[in-house]
Amino acid sequence: MRTIRVAVAGIGAFGGKHLDALQLIDGVEVVSLIGGDSGETLEAARRYGVAHATTKLEESLALPHVEAVILCTPTPLHAA
Repeated sequence: MRTIRVAVAGIGAFGGKHLDALQLIDGVEVVSLIGGDSGETLEAARRYGVAHATTKLEESLALPHVEAVILCTPTPLHAA
């Protein structure tokens, strides 16, 4: 089975629910976490075992192994 490597943008309530669910899916690996506060993002990355944490979406998108991004940010931020 091929593993899909994803980044999760947003570490609030929806981000946490997605991270909990993604841990239960075979063939999915969260490789990057993007949040608004660096300290909270690093803590969430440690808690979920995610190797890369940042406050900049562009940084995650530049990682060669990121294949998909799940947006868990507030809806008004999705387009930006």
